[in-house]
Amino acid sequence: MAITRLALLMTVTLVLLPGAEGQHSDFRQQRRAAFRMQLGRLRDMHKQLNAKVNALEGKLQTINNNLISTISVAEGRLQTKENNLQSAVNALQGSVQAMSSKIALLDQIVYFMATFAAPSLTVGGGTVVFNKVLMNTGSAYNPTTGVFTAPRRGLYVFLVQTFTNGKGNPNWDLYVNGQMVLRSESMSVSSTSNEYVYPLTLQTGDKVSVYSRNPLSSWGTIHSFFGGWLIRAF
Repeated sequence: MAITRLALLMTVTLVLLPGAEGQHSDFRQQRRAAFRMQLGRLRDMHKQLNAKVNALEGKLQTINNNLISTISVAEGRLQTKENNLQSAVNALQGSVQAMSSKIALLDQIVYFMATFAAPSLTVGGGTVVFNKVLMNTGSAYNPTTGVFTAPRRGLYVFLVQTFTNGKGNPNWDLYVNGQMVLRSESMSVSSTSNEYVYPLTLQTGDKVSVYSRNPLSSWGTIHSFFGGWLIRAF
């Protein structure tokens, strides 16, 4: 911009130079030629400077583009690492949650033992209701219905004992969801006990009960009982 102003000033100076037309003609021509030459040089310098400025601007633009590209690549890599880290954190949280669930299953205790409230009684055919609860950790046994309901999927063990009061056939079977899974057959001419222990894999909500195929006179409290416990939850 300064060079352009100088060239304009020199042009104006050439126009305004005083002097007589005839007397100083040669001198004016020489001065004008010198000014024109100087002006040409200045214009050439101006063009060269413009070219250098344009070249510098091009280099700066290239550097800027390269810098933007480098930053973009770095941001992409950083985002990828962040995503991978988040995935790892999510996987770790899932593993911790799964482990916590397994620990909760292992820590769960299910155990019950029930007998008859009466010292002796006649048990009719059908589901045997052991109406006196000795222990019911987990509240899975119902002393009103005589049915144990599995609170968790897992491996359970059940035990049943009958103690006849005199002659009788203590044929007490084990049922799951209304289907017999263990049949018990016994004949007695006097008071005798009959017991069995049986493991079962149950699903959540499965119902286990003792079923008598015939009426039976039985000793009650602590003589006859129904019990079970959870060995391992799945």
